[in-house]
Order: sequence, then structure tokens, then C-alpha cells
Amino acid sequence: MNSVSNKLRFGVSYCPYAKSGDVDMSVWDRDFKTMKELHFNAVRCFVAWDRIEIEEGQFDFSKVDRIFELAEKYEMDVLLNVGGVFATFGGIYPPRWLIRDYHCQEVVKDPQHPETSFGPHKLLCTDDDLYQSKAEAFTVRMVKRYANQKSLFGWNVWNEAYLQPQCYCPRTLAKFRNWLKAKYNDNLDALNTIWGTEFPVCYRKWEEIEPGLGTGFLASGFVARLDWLHFNQDRVASWVDRVNDLVHEHDRLKRPTSSNIVTTAVYGDVSWHGIPDLWSQARHLDITGFSFYSDIEREGRVSALNSGLSSVRGSSNDPAKGFWVLETEAGQVYNPTACPPEVADGLRRESTHWLSVLHGAKAILLWKFGGRVTDTQTDTFNLTAWDGSITERAKLNAKVAETFLSNEKLFLNRTYQSKVAVLHSSDNALYTHVANLFREWQLARYGASRVFRDLHIPTDCVSDVQVREEGILSKYKVLVVPCALSLDKLLADAIADFIRKGGVVIADQRFGIFNENAVNQLQAPGQGLRKLFGAYINDFLLGAESTDVSLSDGGSLTVNGNYRSILHVQDKNCQILGAWPDKSTAIISRQVEKGQVLWFGYQPFRDYELKPSVDFSTFLGKALQKHGITSDYEITGLSPKDEVEIGALSDDNGTKTHFLINLSPRDLVFMLRVKSAKGALRDILSENSYDFSAGACEILLPAWQTRILA
Repeated sequence: MNSVSNKLRFGVSYCPYAKSGDVDMSVWDRDFKTMKELHFNAVRCFVAWDRIEIEEGQFDFSKVDRIFELAEKYEMDVLLNVGGVFATFGGIYPPRWLIRDYHCQEVVKDPQHPETSFGPHKLLCTDDDLYQSKAEAFTVRMVKRYANQKSLFGWNVWNEAYLQPQCYCPRTLAKFRNWLKAKYNDNLDALNTIWGTEFPVCYRKWEEIEPGLGTGFLASGFVARLDWLHFNQDRVASWVDRVNDLVHEHDRLKRPTSSNIVTTAVYGDVSWHGIPDLWSQARHLDITGFSFYSDIEREGRVSALNSGLSSVRGSSNDPAKGFWVLETEAGQVYNPTACPPEVADGLRRESTHWLSVLHGAKAILLWKFGGRVTDTQTDTFNLTAWDGSITERAKLNAKVAETFLSNEKLFLNRTYQSKVAVLHSSDNALYTHVANLFREWQLARYGASRVFRDLHIPTDCVSDVQVREEGILSKYKVLVVPCALSLDKLLADAIADFIRKGGVVIADQRFGIFNENAVNQLQAPGQGLRKLFGAYINDFLLGAESTDVSLSDGGSLTVNGNYRSILHVQDKNCQILGAWPDKSTAIISRQVEKGQVLWFGYQPFRDYELKPSVDFSTFLGKALQKHGITSDYEITGLSPKDEVEIGALSDDNGTKTHFLINLSPRDLVFMLRVKSAKGALRDILSENSYDFSAGACEILLPAWQTRILA
């Protein structure tokens, strides 16, 4: 399988940065020498427009030129950040002359109180045509200048693109109205009808339309708010696409493009960064990159890491489904709910590196080597000490780098393979955000990843667009749909087609209750799926948070029965698998032509994330086994509370590299049998061997540690 990555890379971000003061250039040679001593082979740096072209037409390329000189001297590969940073084209700060000489449009943060910004930093609106054209010209100049550098291995076309604050300037509002015209086929009556589902809307001209600022009884309307947020996600994706196009046009050697998509777009944290979207930003990149800050999991939820990495891999256009970690903490940062500080820079940091490799990372670049001497982040996130000397955390990362790069045959051309897809619905991320139900969507997504992780069955995440427009479900046997409250007709039709052709769909209660315009379907799932499922729900019922569901095989499941639903069976071919205490239906299965539906009248994935249940994972495992979905691993001695990820990378011949990763503070002992193993496997980290030819082997996996068996 051809991969975008021609080799593995491990390294750091370094000067020149786009923010703060760089360390004096006289020590750069020393720092590159240190990088080589640490076994690194790659470095990332920034092209910052406001620093290179302080006055229009006067360029200072000395810093970036020096990086390429040092890269050649020390045989390091370079990833060059061109395009933009955050919400600014060309760097974090636009050159001052754009404001002084051209009066480019500043961002209007509050449409009800528009004002001119105050202070040295001016944030410009990317919808200003002159600003955009000047920025594009600068970007093209940079691409042409450095495209012939032998050490250049790729382009980072945008650093953590997100939109916060949103802009309400006249240029952006005009662009929004044009976006609406395209969506509603230039039919203002259609917009009035759909926007008028909460209260009558009667626009006579497109120019009258203003964005929805919120939802609720006295707010702007549900669909109006959804459209504004969708538009802004498309805006951000268009920045990435534009620089991506410029690079492809002007780099004759066609080095791959990537972007370190911001962490919150991957994990789905709506409290930061204006709800950026992973899938739309990654859609045209050669390989997805992202900022993998492993301390991000909230409340210590390690399942966030698994779910996020699966989404990044699923979004990548790399035929081998690889991705690049373009930022990840080098040190001095930790989440106190996830781990104690004494292991954050140590064993836990090592384990999360290997977790990213298991999921498909082909490059890992630390944020950051050091080299900042002013402003923020001068004393955090550093790999080295302030004076550039080697720290203990640097030595640990060096050990990972050496092992990673020296075992290229085990990682580069082996891929994470799965027959189970989990829908990571961007549409429902926005929908549940607007409906104040985002936390339920997030927990359901995490819980789906967690239960399959505990079953040791690999999963991929797929997007609405991939399902709706790209036919991606043809690659899978099973589709898991956690908390897809809103479904449009095209997505529902694609799911129905998948079932009829032999696929298995596993859905929770929150499935197709509304259409894409927030209209309740009365009997859900809607959009034509009710007949296919052979049952429907039409209400949420209050109940005890600990409710027993009686299973048809004589067992039971204890579930959260609050806001449960009765599945009203309409088709005699429905198999009732579970019942509520009043004998009404709680779980069904139905054969549909060649395929199968498994549907729950409650939220099992959300509940599993909050309180993992062996009974539920066993129930789900048995259901999957009937469809040929089983694990390559037989394990005894682990429970759901044990944060262990076990999986493999495989080559085209079925040869595997197995990972056993303990992401918890507890030492674990368990029995493991690897079904596909034909004999002994060696742990490349400890040199221990395990002979699986006779059956299961005892595994001692200390806290935060990893075994890599090959």
C-alpha cells in the first residue's frame, strides 16, 4: 500500500516561531547538534509574514534560510508552516502596514456593539479581498523560494485553524448571505419556511438577513443558528483549502500538504476555539496532521484519546491511513485528573507516543524544543532547559525516537485495519451544541470507542460526508451510530443502503429523532428508516437511573432508565432482545434483506463511558460474533476500569506489530493469547519474548508502560 510518508520522522518545532522572541541565532547550530544527539530527524518552523515583511516590499528571509542551511548540515528534514496561524492569514499577527496603508477590515466581534480594536494587535477579517490577495501573494513567494530545498519534506498549510471570535463585519455578512443563496438555491421563500419553524420569518431581500446569535425562547431561531455555525466551519475550511491549492500549484516537486488541526476539533470540545471541524479542514490535505495534546482528556477520560486518534486516521487522505502528529507536548504540562505530575513528562508521555503510533502516526513533532525567550510559553512545553541543555524528559523522548525510527519496517508500511466504523457526525456535533445536548453526543462517541477498545476490536471513525457522498461504508461490516439525533435524507438513505447490502447497524435511542432542520419526526427514526427498523419510538420517559432490562437469553442489563424509550414493534420479524420492567420493548434486532439492525431504547454508549459495564460489553461482543466480528486477542484478568489499549498494525501479508499499552497508574497482570501469532513474539522495548504457540502467556504490564510485540 502506497503511503504519503516516505519514511518515519520524529522531531521538534523550533525557531523561527510565529509568536514571541526567538533565541539568538548564534545558538541555533548548537541546538541542531543537540537534536541529532537526541536521535531526531525532523524540525518544523514558521514563515511569519509580519516578521519577514515588516514594511511592504522589504523582505528578511535570513532566519528561514538559516534553518535550511542547518537542516542540510545535520541531515534533518524540514516541515515549513506557510499560510496561516489560528484565524490570521500569514501568521498570528498581520503586518501593520495592511492597517496603516490599506485600512483592511478589522474583525467585528460584536454586531450589536461594533467598535474598532485598540492596542498594538489588530485582528483582520480574512474576508477582506485585499488582505487575502496580499497574503496569498506572500504565501506564493514563500512556496517558490523554498520548494527546491532538498530537506523540505512537507508543507503545514495552516497552524490550528479556528475562528474565535467570529466576525460580523459587512464583508463576512455579505459572504454569509451568498452562502445562504447557494444552500437554498436562491429561493428566499425556502429560507423563510425553514428558518420560520420557531416563529414566522419573512425576509423580502437577502440583504435583510442577519446571523442567528443563539437559540431559546427569545433568541434567533434554531436553523438560523445552525446555518451561521455551518457557514463559519466552511469559512475556516476554505482558508486551509486555499493555501493547500497554492502549494500544490507552485511546488513542482509535489511534497505532501498537511495541517496541524487544533485539538478541540478532534476531541470535540465546544468550549474552545469556536467549534472547528476536523473533517472539512482535512478533506483536501494529502495527509491529516493534528495537535495531539494528550493531557486534553476531560475528567481523566482516556477514551477521548482513542476516539480522537480514530477520527484523525479516518479523516486522512493517505492511502495507508497514516497521519502526522505535528504538535504534542514536550513537557511541563499535565492534566491532574489524568495522571500525577511525576509521570506526565515520563512514562505516561512515552505511552501516549506509542498510542499515536498504533493508530497510524508516521511523524511525531514535539511542541517544542525550546528557543523562545519572551512572552508566553517560554517556561512551559519545553523539551530542553531554558539554556538548551538536555533534560530527563528530553532523554525519554530520545529513547522513543530511537526505537521508532530504527524499527521503520514495523511501523511505516503497516496500517490500522478495522471492519467496524463509528459515525463521528459533524452535523450532530453542531446540532447537539445548538440544542444544549453536546455533552451527551460527546460521551456517546467516547463510550462507543471505549466499549470496542475493551472488546479489543479495532474501529475506524467515519464522517457524514464520507457516508453520504463517498460510499465509505462499503469497506466495513458494521456501522455504530452514537447519538445521531439529526439525520438528513441522503445520510439516512446511505445507511439504509448499507443495511440492505449486508451491513450491520448498531444504534442507540438518539437516532433520527429530528431532520436536518430540527423538525421532530414524531415516530423515529425518521427519513424512511422507521419501516426498515421495524419499530419506532415516540417519547422519552422518566425512570430510575438504575433500571434492569431483562434479556431474552435469561440474563439482564442494568441501565440508566431515565429518559428511556419504548421501542414500538411493528414488524413480526423483529426479535425482542430486551424488555423494560413493565415488559415493554427495550432492545430489538431485525434482519433486513442481507443486513441487520440492533437498536437500543436507551443510551448504552453514553452510559458505558460514564460507568463501564462488563454485562453490556459481553452482550455486544456476542452480537458482533454472530456477524464474524471478533478480536484477535483472548484475554483474562482485565476489567473495564483497566485503561489498556491492545491492537495491531498489519501489512498486506497479514504480518502484525502488536501494541499493549497501559494508560493507567496501576500495574496490571493478565493472560493473553494472540490468535494470529504462529510462535514467539519479541517485545522490542524490553527484549522479552512470549511464545503463543502453546496458548496464552502471562503479561506483566506496569503502570504507564507499553509492550510492542513483533
